[in-house]
Amino acid sequence: MKALIFKEVRSYFGSIIGFITIVVFLIITGVFLWVIPGNFNLLNMGESSLIPFFKLAPYIYLVLIPSFTMRLFAEEHRTGTFELLTTKPITASQIVFSKFISGCLLTLFTLIPTFIYYISIVFLGEEIGNIDHSSTIGSYVGLVLLAFSFVSIGMYCSSLVKNQIVAFISAVILNYIIYEGFYLFADLVVQPFDFYLLKFSMLEHFKSFERGILDSRDIIFYISISTFFIVTTQLFVSTKKA
Repeated sequence: MKALIFKEVRSYFGSIIGFITIVVFLIITGVFLWVIPGNFNLLNMGESSLIPFFKLAPYIYLVLIPSFTMRLFAEEHRTGTFELLTTKPITASQIVFSKFISGCLLTLFTLIPTFIYYISIVFLGEEIGNIDHSSTIGSYVGLVLLAFSFVSIGMYCSSLVKNQIVAFISAVILNYIIYEGFYLFADLVVQPFDFYLLKFSMLEHFKSFERGILDSRDIIFYISISTFFIVTTQLFVSTKKA
């Protein structure tokens, strides 16, 4: 399985895809947080906080992650290499997990450089270190779990089709529905249905992390989302491999 993971990671960084993904994420967040005046500008906030970054990052990941997960299976279906892969002495779960982990690793590579934002806020405040460390750490944990969920959804969409563009659009739509769609729909329905819609919303659970609260229910929710789409992808790949 390690060989499969290394193969996927090399495919990202052996081409320009991985580097573009990292650079695009850093440029977009950097411009909004430090250059463009507005609600996301850290210098205009008047307080030492990374809240604007954690408000912005999920929407960037919502589009950015499908841009590289769309090729996980769709490209192999298109080129016919998936059929070759299924002839190898590996299980469907190993194939799926290797692709999921490689997608998660690339996501982490985009997130690690953003710690410079955290360091900058720590030293730019009127009092050095005057930042809510617990909420920042909690928000990073929540963002990682959220991003991994997006990876699992993007991988699932990629496994269904041969066209990468279709996989990309499907993943973006599904990500948005689960992240914010249920949250918005909750305002349109009556009780108790609004309560259940909110509980299915990634945004609702992410808000707890932003407050620095590491609630086991929120962690389990994101793990459940990832697990559901990993298992669903595995079942679909199993039928192809059979």
